Amino acid sequence: MKPIFILAIAAIAATGIGAAQLNNNINVTAGGFGTGGTDIASPVDNADVTFNITAVVDEENDNIKNLVTGCFIHMDESLDKDSIVFCKLSNDEPALEGAGTDYPNIIAEGHLDLEEGYESSDVIEVPIHVTAFNGSNSVFLIHDVHVVVIGKNVTEAQPVLIP
Repeated sequence: MKPIFILAIAAIAATGIGAAQLNNNINVTAGGFGTGGTDIASPVDNADVTFNITAVVDEENDNIKNLVTGCFIHMDESLDKDSIVFCKLSNDEPALEGAGTDYPNIIAEGHLDLEEGYESSDVIEVPIHVTAFNGSNSVFLIHDVHVVVIGKNVTEAQPVLIP
């Protein structure tokens, strides 16, 4: 089992953004989670995210769409080999009717496999390569951004026995 860290930021304020980058400094309140007698720490405590926004001409009406095509992520902590970083974009609609805001409606996402790990203070780009529908990664549709970090495989560690 790998520790999973989920980070969500609210309200990107996508209106009025041109073809450039959107930058948010994200201060994380990261919590670990327990597995019986042992707690698993979060792999990261803080992340900075910058969004790569690309202007694309809409073929139907020749209007320009500003699409989030990548997330540039910087973390203060290093990550082990074979860690994975996801960038998920959601709108303000719940994924399940009546589910409330606890279950976001992910409309675009991407991930990056860190085969060689991640050195602290590097900047990585997570490309947005999966969309729910054409143009779902438009800056006008995105309400929240979720960064998920899957760290080292903790099943390879020696178990801690509690008397």
